[in-house]
Order: sequence, then C-alpha cells, then structure tokens
Amino acid sequence: MAMEASAASDETLAAVFAQLKLHTVALLDLLRTRRPISSSGSSLREMAAFLRAAPAPALQLCFDYTVFPLLLLLDAAVQCRKQGNAPGQVAGGIDIGDAVAEAGLTCLEVLLTKCHLTSVNQMVAMLKKLTSGAMLSPSEASEEFRGAIIRCFRALVLQLQPCLDHFCSCKHGIVLPTIPTSTCLEVRSVVRPNHSAQPEECLLAFLLSKEQDLSAGC
Repeated sequence: MAMEASAASDETLAAVFAQLKLHTVALLDLLRTRRPISSSGSSLREMAAFLRAAPAPALQLCFDYTVFPLLLLLDAAVQCRKQGNAPGQVAGGIDIGDAVAEAGLTCLEVLLTKCHLTSVNQMVAMLKKLTSGAMLSPSEASEEFRGAIIRCFRALVLQLQPCLDHFCSCKHGIVLPTIPTSTCLEVRSVVRPNHSAQPEECLLAFLLSKEQDLSAGC
C-alpha cells in the first residue's frame, strides 16, 4: 500500500513538473532573447491557474525551479520602470507591460501562498526583489502592480510559523494568523518528507530581528 502511494506521489510530482517546465522554459526563453512579450500575459494567467490547481506538496518540491524565472521577470519589470522609459524604448532591456508584470506577480503570489521559504538566504533574496518593486513611485508603476507586490509580501509573511524551539525569539514577537489545518496537513504530506524539515534558522525570528533590515537593505 505504501509503495502504491509513493508511486502515485511520484507520478503526481512528475506531472506537475512537466507542466511547470512548459511555463518556465517559455518565460526564460522570452526573457533571454529579449523578444517583445506583450502577448505573454495570457500565458502567465494560464500558469497562475495551474499553480492554483496544483497540489501544494508537489509545488513545494519545485519551488526554486518555478520561482526563478518569475523573479527574473520581476527584476526586468522593475528595471524598465525605474528607467522611466516609454513603452518600446527600454534601452538595453526588455519592455514589460503592466499586464505581463501583474500576471507574473499573480503567479508569484500564488506560489508564496502555497509554499514556504526554507532558508534565510532564500528569504533575504525574496525580500530584496519585492522591496525593489515596492519602492517604485505611483508615477513609475501602476496601482495594480504595487498592490500585487503588497499581496506577495502578505503571502510570504502569512506562511511563516513559529519554530519548534520553545526559547526562540519568535515566541515573543508578533502573533501571525494560524494556517488552516487542512493546509498544514497538505504541506506535511510532501512527497518526500526530508524536504519539509524545519529551516536551520527560524525565519520568523530572523524577520523580526534588526539583522533583517540590514540584510535586505531596507
């Protein structure tokens, strides 16, 4: 029975990865070749729909693979807005329209809602990327873009839970909403249990510490 469950889980993971590969490779190809991607909004919306439907345990195992091109897209979107160039006149870069940028952020929000970060380095990198978008002024980025950035921050924070160390500073910080039991059970049923181990350092304690401000450059 256990072997059958394991085989089914492996098949699910393989199916999820195969679909994610189609989306991520296409996005990386567009970013690498610097072709106009105004038509990619629909593709990213399809990716967001798939992420919503995919099982959280499988997405967790594919998190790094999935988030990489989405963060590259966010970097490009922030950069072309910082330069203040008109559409189609982004020097040395690629023009990321609002529809594409917002669709990419929707994908990122769904991913952060269903998956948790596993290391301090991962958290610092994510905070830096999101902070760069949050720093854009209303004249540089649309209200929808900036709102999507805030939702990504919110999804990231809501996934943080106190660690198992009773003496950790996370026990004395802010109280975060508890993740619904059904979600907890789903995450704990990750295909390979060793991937769901507690991070070496408590991410919630790190976020609450002054060290976070220095590391993220806030």
